Amino acid sequence: IDINVMAPANLQMGLTFLTQMGVEILGNSFFLCLCNFTLLTGHKIRPTDLILNQQAFANLFVLFSRGIPHTIAAFGLNYFLDKAGCKLLFYFHRVARRVSLSTACLLSGFQAIKLCPCFSRWLELRIRSPKVIGFSCSLCWILHLLMNTCILKIVTGPLNRKNLNEETNYRVCSCAIQDRFGLFYA
Repeated sequence: IDINVMAPANLQMGLTFLTQMGVEILGNSFFLCLCNFTLLTGHKIRPTDLILNQQAFANLFVLFSRGIPHTIAAFGLNYFLDKAGCKLLFYFHRVARRVSLSTACLLSGFQAIKLCPCFSRWLELRIRSPKVIGFSCSLCWILHLLMNTCILKIVTGPLNRKNLNEETNYRVCSCAIQDRFGLFYA
């Protein structure tokens, strides 16, 4: 890419995306290292550390699968992925985004159980909840990996400008419309 030939608006947009991606990747990487540092040093870990670790890992997946291709596209390079690359990129983005949402819900539920002493029937759940956090995080990943396999059929590959009525363009890849309610969109 020749930066001297690029339009100033494209250069500005590309640099904005690049700065934002750099800060986000550094922040999530630092947080992931901080979470894993407690595991490696042998310090007593809190039950929420595993959930936060999964949250940071899923956020990094989202950044790598959606942010980096859009940053590259902002610099003017639109057709840099082949059909398989588009399918895998779209699939991992969707899985990571949904795992991120699921782990946020899991963290909220766990904190609600821990912080609310008013219900005595939750006492048994409060005692058992730290033991099932690892299983719950693994289950989130497995379920979303399986549930989103339909994406591999829906994503058609690099941008296709032939018929814009039947496809939705996502700047890097395109997705075939499956129904009029948009249930399969990311």
